[in-house]
Amino acid sequence: MPKPVPTSFAVGSLVVHRKLPGLGVGKVFCRTDDIVAVGFIDTAGVRKLSRLKASFLLPATLAPHGDLAGWNVAFDSACRAVTTGKGTKKVQPPFVAAWTQEHALERFTSHYPQAFRDPRYAPAEREWKWEQHQLWHQTFPGGSFRALALDDPDTAAKVVLKLVQTKAAPLLSPRGELPALWDALESRQTQSFLIALADAIEAQVPERRTFEHLVETLTSLPTGGAVTRLATWPILTAAPFLIRPDAYMFVKPRATKMVSRNLGVDLLYSPALKWDTYDRVLEWSRDLLAFLRPHGAIDMIDVQSFIWTVADELAHA
Repeated sequence: MPKPVPTSFAVGSLVVHRKLPGLGVGKVFCRTDDIVAVGFIDTAGVRKLSRLKASFLLPATLAPHGDLAGWNVAFDSACRAVTTGKGTKKVQPPFVAAWTQEHALERFTSHYPQAFRDPRYAPAEREWKWEQHQLWHQTFPGGSFRALALDDPDTAAKVVLKLVQTKAAPLLSPRGELPALWDALESRQTQSFLIALADAIEAQVPERRTFEHLVETLTSLPTGGAVTRLATWPILTAAPFLIRPDAYMFVKPRATKMVSRNLGVDLLYSPALKWDTYDRVLEWSRDLLAFLRPHGAIDMIDVQSFIWTVADELAHA
């Protein structure tokens, strides 16, 4: 039997998430005998709505980061959000957390019982990505990629193509994304893109300026036909991720959206290649990495593998 919701968590009361204090202060909008629906506004002003067990909450006395008073949410009898609005203006439906990070970890360990230390994990998920990472740094010791991009962009482009052609599993779809990138990088008009890639991987941390320049130069590459599309998240993020897994995340939209939504995380997702979306992906990925380090995670390769594995478990549930 679930524990009943304490009477202190009345509708309108302020609470904090016991395990995710970074969500800030939230307001109780709905409660049943065992579930509490809480609205949060984080420091970036992004709204989140979580449907939680009372054991995840603690009372709070501080004010929320933003104004929750005018956030009108309709719920069904199980405290599931039906509609939301602020006054008469409709806003995006809220993200309702179905899981905590611990629940997602349970999904991951159902596949790899020892988490990232499981003997099956590295061969299945990590080693083939790390091989590509090592290939790059053996080819360009001391960050010499920029020099080759300036002196011999055709050869530099071929190395980028070799990098993203992962062996055990494709990061880029072999019938769409990989041929599109192949056509573009075979065009002999790649230098601007290659220099933008060098700028991105040499930056201490990902930043808006280098991201937007990389997008601009990628999408300006000539393609082999009208049916090819370069402006996809996998094409944009594959190379930076393999070169700098300490800082960059690979984005496969379906898996990324599936897991983030179940965790109640709003990535501000846009199919267009926008910095605001990628910045939120990176923020979420860093939060996941901090959570997963005690279980053996090292870098974004492990975070990306975690997301893919949990998404696969979800898809087959």
